[in-house]
Amino acid sequence: MKPSAIHYSARKLLLSLVTEAAEPLASQTLVKMGELFGITANNVRVSLNRLVNEGLLQLSDPGVYVLQGSARSLAVAQERWR
Repeated sequence: MKPSAIHYSARKLLLSLVTEAAEPLASQTLVKMGELFGITANNVRVSLNRLVNEGLLQLSDPGVYVLQGSARSLAVAQERWR
């Protein structure tokens, strides 16, 4: 099954990508990844801003995203469950 055949919300996809990334991800990389799943560039950018405003992501540099502290703690706890 092609990735674009699977429905992902921009929010879920972005959180998954940033959580699994070994290093901070640039917005243009996240836009390209979102497009692979049929998510528009505008939807990715709006979702990134909302995730920052909700305290789940933070900017490590202009246009570069990492997990915010509380989301990072949750991701670490979730990893222990596996």
